[in-house]
Amino acid sequence: MPAALSGIVFNELQVVVPGVGAIDANNDGFLRRDDDAIELHNLSSGTVDISGWELWDTQNNTSIASKLATINPGVTMAPGGYFTIVEASGDFNNLDNVGPGMQADRSLLPSNDATFALFNPTSGDFILLRGETAAASETTMVAALEAIHPSATQVGTTEVFPLFSSGGFASVLRETDGSDTWVNGAASLGAANCFAEDTLIATPDGERRVQDLAAGDLVCRAGGGVAPVLWLGRQTIVTRFAGDAARLVRIAAGVLDTHRELRVTQEHGMLIDGVLVNAGAFVGLPGIDLVPLYQTPKRFAVYHVETEAHDVIVANGAASETFIDYTGRRAFDNFAEYLSLYGAERIYPEMKPARITSARLLPEALRTRLGGAAQQDMRQSA
Repeated sequence: MPAALSGIVFNELQVVVPGVGAIDANNDGFLRRDDDAIELHNLSSGTVDISGWELWDTQNNTSIASKLATINPGVTMAPGGYFTIVEASGDFNNLDNVGPGMQADRSLLPSNDATFALFNPTSGDFILLRGETAAASETTMVAALEAIHPSATQVGTTEVFPLFSSGGFASVLRETDGSDTWVNGAASLGAANCFAEDTLIATPDGERRVQDLAAGDLVCRAGGGVAPVLWLGRQTIVTRFAGDAARLVRIAAGVLDTHRELRVTQEHGMLIDGVLVNAGAFVGLPGIDLVPLYQTPKRFAVYHVETEAHDVIVANGAASETFIDYTGRRAFDNFAEYLSLYGAERIYPEMKPARITSARLLPEALRTRLGGAAQQDMRQSA
């Protein structure tokens, strides 16, 4: 179980990086550094009064620890509830619209070198969360809290979150709310190009769910033959951070040769007439749309299949690309697994077919043919 203060745990940190998916945490209409945020979560079965509790951090300096914010009077957290502190001024609704948030006294600066403390000044109890490279600042934090409270006591063990990457993450969070595992949670916009869970991948022994594949398994190539799986990448998408990029492309059964509905991310390439087309470019054609955000889970996983080379395999009957390292593998939750298998990332070229990345680049003849074929195929599969 994670370290908890009367059942309250750190649950998520957002750092706003230019060009990276994040949310307007302070609701001022702008996405800026003053939207840095820290989310708390109540794992207990009872309501917890957090009035007067304090949030501290080391602000990237191992020799200084100071208070960021004091939680307003009358603030309670319901069982399973959330409470978020942002850098901006004024009250706001927290990220899950569960209750009021509050202003931090200064910049939150969630970072790799920071240690955070949630401190109850009445009891002296506190919990700690720090970045992978912040061991020295943890010592500073404990000394600072012990100096202001004669019986300051750490509850549980210090939790460690993975390194933020300015190239691809806006958040670090628990893999599942309340779990012990911290992951990078929000990919940069357009970074994900993967299959939805339960997509059926053709193998020599029949179709298998994508999440059940593992290194060494064989998958069927769309052009014939088989290819061994080198790695199955898993990426957690956080809808509120990824925004519209979290909306999967929904391809109806019978369209693009699918035998059942297929859902993929918008940048995922589908092979048709010898051309790779990003799935998002098909949106608006008969039988192809984006899943609405209100139908999208708060958090969900997508998967990508890596083979020896950039290739085309069969997913729900449709020709669909394997992994290509546009954004690297660090965007995936199980990147450490890849390193344990191969030691370092490898780079290989994209396959020869041209790639169409947007609807306006679709040739009119292809658009017309797809539109007519999709309507006929949907009638036949109905």
